[in-house]
Amino acid sequence: MSNSRSQTSANKKTKRVTARFVEADYEEIQTKASASKLTVAEYVAYCTLRRELLPPPTPNQIFIYKELGLARDTIIAIRNIIRTYALTIKTKSA
Repeated sequence: MSNSRSQTSANKKTKRVTARFVEADYEEIQTKASASKLTVAEYVAYCTLRRELLPPPTPNQIFIYKELGLARDTIIAIRNIIRTYALTIKTKSA
């Protein structure tokens, strides 16, 4: 057996997937596949099948993210007020 991935009748590849890429993306995929010593098909299959995608956020998580964003904005506003106040004190004491 010359190739460790030789195909038996049980795992013969029979399905095809077609994808379209802009030229720059396709060239990047080709370059990465070549650097990995894989064909483009093997590289794309490896990248997609070996990566676990996160599920979309729940409505509760979206609400929490929004609230955290508002809290962040408030903290930044407080920080800016403190900086302005600190500068005012420094200029008055100088």
